[in-house]
Amino acid sequence: MQCGAEDTLCQFMALIVDNELAAGTVATLLGHLGAHAQGIIGNLFALLKEHGEKLIGIAGFVFGVFRWWKYREHILHKRLQEYLKDNDRRLRDGQNYVLEALQRPTPGKPFKTPLFAGRELQWVLTRRNWDRTVVAATFAGSADRQLEKAKAKVERRLEAAQAASASMRQELATTHLLRGAIAAASAAGPPPDSVERNSRALGYFRDALQVPGHQASVLAKEFEAHQLRKLGDLPGAAQAFSDLEQLASSVGDYRSQRLMIARAKRYRAEILQVIASLRLVDGSLQFHNCAGAYNLLAPNVADSALAIRLRFAPFQGWELLEHGDIHYLTAFVSRNCGSILKEKDRLNDAQSAFQGVLAATEKRIFRQSCGSKRLSKLAKDGLERVSRARQGVYETDWLVGQSQKPKQPAASVTNA
Repeated sequence: MQCGAEDTLCQFMALIVDNELAAGTVATLLGHLGAHAQGIIGNLFALLKEHGEKLIGIAGFVFGVFRWWKYREHILHKRLQEYLKDNDRRLRDGQNYVLEALQRPTPGKPFKTPLFAGRELQWVLTRRNWDRTVVAATFAGSADRQLEKAKAKVERRLEAAQAASASMRQELATTHLLRGAIAAASAAGPPPDSVERNSRALGYFRDALQVPGHQASVLAKEFEAHQLRKLGDLPGAAQAFSDLEQLASSVGDYRSQRLMIARAKRYRAEILQVIASLRLVDGSLQFHNCAGAYNLLAPNVADSALAIRLRFAPFQGWELLEHGDIHYLTAFVSRNCGSILKEKDRLNDAQSAFQGVLAATEKRIFRQSCGSKRLSKLAKDGLERVSRARQGVYETDWLVGQSQKPKQPAASVTNA
């Protein structure tokens, strides 16, 4: 662990401990200095001359233990607090010294009188040892030059402190997100435990959004929106996805911004289609009023999810898989609107996307990673969904939040 910037003794000892040549030189120098000494002092220097390197080695070991104890990582924050407390005290003392030279306007001292008395201020600066610049012509010039250097040093430290603070806030936000992910992953069981864990995950995601500087985190906002939908709060989820569209401007490049907006529109369309559905007495769903969802998806509608994405085609990997899913969703909404031709076109596009993903992953079958294998499986599942959709059977379980699912699985899906 490194010494503090102002800890001269620590730095000197570190040099001796880490450098054998320096240790030997110091031992020899101490022996020569005491060559003509008599009595106890002479005996001490003789001991240093004969066993100096060993004694310095022992001192170095003791110093190393002390340095570890003082600067070990888990109490660095305590050392920092102690330093800041001492530094604040010195700053308050310095400010109080300046107050001694203050001439507040009073009867007999009009405003044209200088705010600080020159002689008293010079006395204050002398007590603070500010007359040290050789090239300065006057005492005030010396103090001003040193204060300018101090200002630059403080600004550099402030920049470093702000960077460290931002890094720690990023760590804090990441901690909340990971805790939320763990809670959400453990919510696979039946209610009420699953609802409690999903609620806890939502709380963690919202905690991440409360971290200073992370109120506009698109990742945390998307997690919050998905979690709200999973808990059945469809209006809240729709609003969260709408907020996500507004926050997309904080994403780095233009392409990522636009794809994020398209993704938010896709999920808003799913939610609108669910809100427009009816639960029949047999537990099945009847979908109607598809216009709102269709306008958020269809490629022939300006600034819809597919219209945005088609400007950045072609896609590969996970982006191509997502593209196929959006086409599948658009085909489902088109069917609900009674447009069979548009449904067929979107199913063809979805099939092409899934086949493209599968073809790319099969080319490297002998060096597939876990991610590639999962991608390949999802593409195969997508092709099976398209095949069933051509027969009029669509999967809709993913549309419905946990609290909305019936106790018995829905037997069928009716499209109005």
